[in-house]
Amino acid sequence: MIKPGQKVHCDISRQDLIVKKKLGEGSQGAVYLVEDSKGPRVIKCYNAEQSTDDQRKNIIALIRTGPPRKSSRRRFVWPLDIVKSKDNKFLGYLMDIIDRSKYAELGEIWSGIRQTPRILQKCVASYQIAQAYRALHLDGYCYKDISQGNVMIDPATGDVLICDNDNISVNNSGDTQVYGTLDYMAPEVITRAAKPSIQSDLFSLAVLLFHLWIKHHPYHGLMEYSFSCWDRPAQTKVYSRAVFIFDPKDKSNRLPDDPDYETPRNGWLYCPAPLRNLFTRAFTRGATNPDERVTEGEWLSAFIG
Repeated sequence: MIKPGQKVHCDISRQDLIVKKKLGEGSQGAVYLVEDSKGPRVIKCYNAEQSTDDQRKNIIALIRTGPPRKSSRRRFVWPLDIVKSKDNKFLGYLMDIIDRSKYAELGEIWSGIRQTPRILQKCVASYQIAQAYRALHLDGYCYKDISQGNVMIDPATGDVLICDNDNISVNNSGDTQVYGTLDYMAPEVITRAAKPSIQSDLFSLAVLLFHLWIKHHPYHGLMEYSFSCWDRPAQTKVYSRAVFIFDPKDKSNRLPDDPDYETPRNGWLYCPAPLRNLFTRAFTRGATNPDERVTEGEWLSAFIG
């Protein structure tokens, strides 16, 4: 347990950090506000089962290589240092703090807590997201866990930050602790027919962009609607079957005739035709055939046009 006032140690810079408060937690661990010589920063501390030597080595490798090059570099909130306890136990890593008055999570935008980006800002955000993951993939890395929880957007400008970069690894590098977020996983990863890769990243990227534009999941239709208990087995069944709600041929998972589904219905109606075409390919042929998935370059061409 980490408590306010406690000191933790940076392994590379050799400086001590003072823990100020807990900011939140997730499946892998918790995030804390800390103070160092340069001011406020953030540390992510892992749960015991995630605090492994392999994870420590992976973060060290990421620190040494640094984020993707060129213009996408600043999009990534990259690990800066290894954090240990006073007894030299590996805890997690240090990163820069995000200005939460400027950047918002997608959930905050959808719920109305933060302003909704206009069309121009959504295009900017979508372009930057695709560009950032393209830069990462060109460097030979896969992200593994592209999802709405790992991207933050400035609704006023469309500027994007990519968070939680500690699970990034060399593409097809072997064993992994992280398979992704279930509703963003490619079908072959859900069924464990394949491990996370650049190809599965492309599927997750399409789901993220669909969420941004349509405010809905591409497979939440009649199949989801028919389940009285939306538990993990139900989710696994729907996501692994992968029947697109707007599939032009297979209508078995179309949107229910229910007012609660008017938002995605209207979102699809007003979505630009080039985007609809890319989404349709991504969630029909691209769902079962990784070679048919929409590439980052195709998304870039759509949003810059």
